[in-house]
Amino acid sequence: MSKRDYSISKNTLWIHIFLCCFCFINLYGQQQIHGKIVDATSGQPLPFATVIINTEKQLGVVTNIDGFFTYSGTEVITQIRCSYVGYKTKIVQVNKKDELIISLETEENSLEEVFLISGVNPALAIVEKVIENRAINNPENLQSFNYTSYNKTVFDIRAKDKELDTLKSDILKGASLFMMESATERKFLYPDLSHEHVIATKVSGFKNPLFASLATNTQPFSFYKDEITLFDINYLSPITSGSLKKYNYTLEETIVKDQDTIHIVSYQPKPSKNFEGLKGIIHVNTKGYAVQHVTAAPYENSKIEIVIEQKYNLINDTYWFPEELNYKLRMPEVLQENNILVMEGRSYIKDITIGSLYTKKEFPLEVVTIDKDAGTRDLAFWETKRIRPLNENEQRTYRVIDSIGEKYKFDKISKISEGLVTNKIPFNYFDLPLDKLIDFNKFEEARVGFGLESNDSLHDKLRLGGFVGYGSGDEIVKYGGHISYAFADHNDFKIKYSYENDLIEAGSYGSVSKNDNEFEARRFLRFNFDLVKTHQLGVIFRSLDYLTTEIALSQQEIAPQYTSQFINGEVVVNDYKQSTMSVKMRYAFKEQFVKSFNNRFSVATPYPVLQLAYTRGIQGFLGGDFGYNKIQVAINHSFYTKNLGKTTYKIEGGYIDTTLPYGLLFTGQGSFDEEISVISKNTFQTMPLYTFLSDRYVRIFTSHDFGRLLFKSTWLEPNIIIHHNMGIGDLENPEQQERISFQAMDRWYIESGLELRNIIKLNFLDIGYLGFGVGGFYNYGFYEENQFKDNFAFKFNLSFSFN
Repeated sequence: MSKRDYSISKNTLWIHIFLCCFCFINLYGQQQIHGKIVDATSGQPLPFATVIINTEKQLGVVTNIDGFFTYSGTEVITQIRCSYVGYKTKIVQVNKKDELIISLETEENSLEEVFLISGVNPALAIVEKVIENRAINNPENLQSFNYTSYNKTVFDIRAKDKELDTLKSDILKGASLFMMESATERKFLYPDLSHEHVIATKVSGFKNPLFASLATNTQPFSFYKDEITLFDINYLSPITSGSLKKYNYTLEETIVKDQDTIHIVSYQPKPSKNFEGLKGIIHVNTKGYAVQHVTAAPYENSKIEIVIEQKYNLINDTYWFPEELNYKLRMPEVLQENNILVMEGRSYIKDITIGSLYTKKEFPLEVVTIDKDAGTRDLAFWETKRIRPLNENEQRTYRVIDSIGEKYKFDKISKISEGLVTNKIPFNYFDLPLDKLIDFNKFEEARVGFGLESNDSLHDKLRLGGFVGYGSGDEIVKYGGHISYAFADHNDFKIKYSYENDLIEAGSYGSVSKNDNEFEARRFLRFNFDLVKTHQLGVIFRSLDYLTTEIALSQQEIAPQYTSQFINGEVVVNDYKQSTMSVKMRYAFKEQFVKSFNNRFSVATPYPVLQLAYTRGIQGFLGGDFGYNKIQVAINHSFYTKNLGKTTYKIEGGYIDTTLPYGLLFTGQGSFDEEISVISKNTFQTMPLYTFLSDRYVRIFTSHDFGRLLFKSTWLEPNIIIHHNMGIGDLENPEQQERISFQAMDRWYIESGLELRNIIKLNFLDIGYLGFGVGGFYNYGFYEENQFKDNFAFKFNLSFSFN
């Protein structure tokens, strides 16, 4: 080896020795501490708590979403100061390097108090900058992204005195009540195309977890929305425009971590403002003034207490993106006094890619789907998806609950739950439709019956079904059956034949929105029915993603069950026949679905829903007595306006080009009844049933729900809803309708009303409230009566809420 070679090797050796010595000295001088901060009473971790080293604000860290923290530095650590909003600050002397478990006690005067802020509030300037940058930092404003996530949800019983009760110790042997895991893949394309595919599910006690997808959307993906929706209640975000006038903010702490400054801001509604508000803390990173950590909970207590926790991470040194999403549900009153039912969910997001190349065609109709093999993944698969191994309690939960589930046949219970979601009770090969068992109306009075429909166990595409029913009032037996075959799932193409000998309400033939009031009070008020024998052959299919079409050919024999007759030229018509070809179309732009329980469920659309129904009566075909054209159209829409509430409207109209018997015309949409005074949506509340008869009409139903935005006191929190309804119609040749009373609505029928919900709230199973309220409606204009009482309708309502 030459001198040059040797000298190079020697220099390289010295460099290595120097580096090793430097690293040893640096490591020797490096101080490290790690620990966990928890609630002193419950032992639960406190996410995003502040840890200040040696009481110097320049040296600090924040606990992660599980309450853990780690700090490394060259300075000798002698003490740490731990703080969390709503808890007493604690100073801990550090004399060991083991993991610290630090318990914080709650303050008697926590966030529930009104903030007293004098002078210039530094928190306002910070929040203003967050609001200015919210559009840039909102991950759902990115053009596209995709990620994978691991989700875990645990149901448990927590004893207030930390002692396990009999159920927990003897039956569950210390395990949690229930636990489920899922692994998902999500992709997103701006502005609103999203698809989450559940690739794996595992649920304690169940071999076939059909419902795992239901826990994937418990909280918003991003905290940058104008409203944070929790349990169908829209809470005003503390970082949206206009929130500075409605929230109080306090700068709790400012720390420096690495090269960034983090401002810790607490928030809660101002006492003088009446709105649905949140309380919690926001950690604002000055790099982009983005949310790095946030906790939020409803300011006002409800039967179910919920807290959400979100952690964001900087991707590619450019984009702030959610990394961990947690939620905690507490139901304190469901069990015995000393126990609390708790549900905790955790989602860990990883493998994030921003700017993925997607096309609209790559997104199915469902926003959530489940892989057919999701429930069969093995242990090796789960070990690759879990962020950290299951702890001892979680392993015990699987062992104990799986054995209990096998013993008590949890999968059969799941199958029953699946049926109840779809209004059926499942058996081996057939389901029992619940809507065929019992019904009520003023004509049949109590109707009892029985029905069966085949399910996937018999055939996955073929469906057979039938029913029989009997009314105690009319003493008539009704019956029918159907057979259908689903050719393709992707476009819902199905062909169906049915025969029924059943009642159809007069005026509802070919209705554009037949099922609008299926569960409304008007259903029980009906009394004008035709007994109809119907043969119908039809096809149903979906096209253009959001358009559903049903085409049917029908032959009907109609026998009115009310006193009337139709004068057709020189012929008096009582019973009659009709043959029709009909087309019904429904277009719901951007309608989204969740696929669960082997069924597809709509999660609505923010856009108007359009419906059209066209019926062609064919005279002479299959004995049809009348030739006519009948068309109906409807538009339904609901939307939420920040700080104002929810607006709903329905506009519909219909037209028939010739004179027909009473039952085939339009009989109005009244719902006033002196015996049953209950509000029924999209009806005229002051109009008795069958008051008007038309062959053309327009109806407009509007309502606006202010919620609790207008009025709230310590003893009364009603939801305030205003209504305004209008309708007009006309009828040619009214003289052809005999022996039945009606009016032609050839002028505007106008009514307005005020509805108050939740005037009285009663505890319901300790999970929510049954609310009882009232409404007053007044008819005015062309059809106004002379006396006030003849124009006024006083009605009741029933509702359910969590707060």
